[in-house]
Amino acid sequence: MGDQFGHSVSISGDRAVVGADQEDGPADATADAGAAYVFERDAGGAWTEVALLRAGNAEADDLFGRSVSISGERAIVGALGEDGPADATADAGAAYVFERDAGGAWTEAAVLRADVPTEDNLFGSSVSVSDDRALVGSPGDDGRTGGSVDAGAAYVFERDAGGAWSAVAVLRAGNAEAGDQFGFSVSLSGRRALVGADQEDGPTDATSSAGAAYVFERDALGTWNEAAVLRASTPRQDDAFGTSVAVSGDLALTGAIFEDGPANGPGSAEGVYAYAFAPLPPPVI
Repeated sequence: MGDQFGHSVSISGDRAVVGADQEDGPADATADAGAAYVFERDAGGAWTEVALLRAGNAEADDLFGRSVSISGERAIVGALGEDGPADATADAGAAYVFERDAGGAWTEAAVLRADVPTEDNLFGSSVSVSDDRALVGSPGDDGRTGGSVDAGAAYVFERDAGGAWSAVAVLRAGNAEAGDQFGFSVSLSGRRALVGADQEDGPTDATSSAGAAYVFERDALGTWNEAAVLRASTPRQDDAFGTSVAVSGDLALTGAIFEDGPANGPGSAEGVYAYAFAPLPPPVI
């Protein structure tokens, strides 16, 4: 009861992964440790649970499964409440990579963390995996300068030929400010990444927390560059544009859960729009 199975979902071909971030784990001391479930579709179209994923270092309140992503035989699961390597890093967060072997067993292959795990970074709030590359959001990241509390960041990891995962880039908004929560949502498609900052304040004083999403692209030298800032056609205060994002090739989709719809005033509905962008800027060569 209270597992919140379905808090996050991802699908790739005939495989799906579903997060249950408040699943209590195998022991009394692991309340809300979280779990993720892998399902596969057989030739007849039936879906069957084939694996139950848990963190190898599971502890209470890790919220493993708050975010999930799957790409082929690789899955990544975020645990934003994971406490990091030290007593001073409560809720620093982590993300766990799982891989499927030739026999069909899923095993933990890597634990990903921020380069400098810090308390309340919430690393793992969002995750995305695309082949040998992963993107992990850390909306509580405070930046590297004063005045940027919760500006947020997103980390790019790559898997080498030997199977080791390492961080290759830290993405930050070019116009980063305190409280933007850049990294609240992330999506990765090949050499292109999309990062949501749902509390970004928009272009005017009247658009606080309107939200934005940032497109990054990887050039031929392996450098990730900010290519575009996406906003709603009419940014409004508290729209939270960038709460959810998805990118596939040259297409991007961004959710704005508090957008008030075509009518203003009493009775207008929140969350009636998602914004599609096409084409995105051409790849950086």
